[in-house]
Amino acid sequence: MNWFIKCIRQSVGLPVEMLIEYVSLFQKGDDTLVTRKELLVDQRNRLADKIEEMTNTLIA
Repeated sequence: MNWFIKCIRQSVGLPVEMLIEYVSLFQKGDDTLVTRKELLVDQRNRLADKIEEMTNTLIA
């Protein structure tokens, strides 16, 4: 699990609060798979929005 935490923090910039929530859900087992996926998808969408915003700033 430690490698996953390090990887997710560095690669996708997952906020600490969200990471804590994710780990807590992970510890509760497979019943939380859907919720964990939703957290990661939400973060992916935030990153996509940030990339778009930064790209638009560079183009302007």
